[in-house]
Amino acid sequence: MLSYPSIKRQKEDAVDRTITPESLIETRGLSRAAILATLYNAASKVGHGTKNPGPDTMTEEDAKACMASSPCYAFDYLNGKRLKIDLTDSAVGIVAGQYDYGQGHGTAKRAIEILRSTGDPSHPDIAALQVVSKAAAEVASAPLRKSGTITYSPLEKALGVPSPVDCPDAPCITINL
Repeated sequence: MLSYPSIKRQKEDAVDRTITPESLIETRGLSRAAILATLYNAASKVGHGTKNPGPDTMTEEDAKACMASSPCYAFDYLNGKRLKIDLTDSAVGIVAGQYDYGQGHGTAKRAIEILRSTGDPSHPDIAALQVVSKAAAEVASAPLRKSGTITYSPLEKALGVPSPVDCPDAPCITINL
């Protein structure tokens, strides 16, 4: 069983509901810089972060330079990308629940698996995960676009892209607040 000492509960009844078995990722044998570069490359810019002129990709060397300039290993937003990740205990593992909340369920785990299999934090398959994270960010922020209305529908419709299968009978529920 992995131990994650950086997970602390402020109150006995306070529970972070983003921590799931899938969000606990073993990272033994991977460098912090490779982990940071991988998660950065799989993430997309969200909200006001899209206005940030920072780079869309990061190499392992860039990540080393970034970590050398900061005394801590916790990253909230980096160059407009919502990371919400703490690499303090990355010699053992990371908790990626908050990362996955913004980037899409299981995105961090898939990115780390690709890193393990290829050894390349800038692998094209990792960059391809940005499509998933952009879709997750769009769905998460969709209720905020039109004040007072929340629309639940197929993902393609929520994102405004044509559906691969034309299904006019697909359910769509709109709730006016």
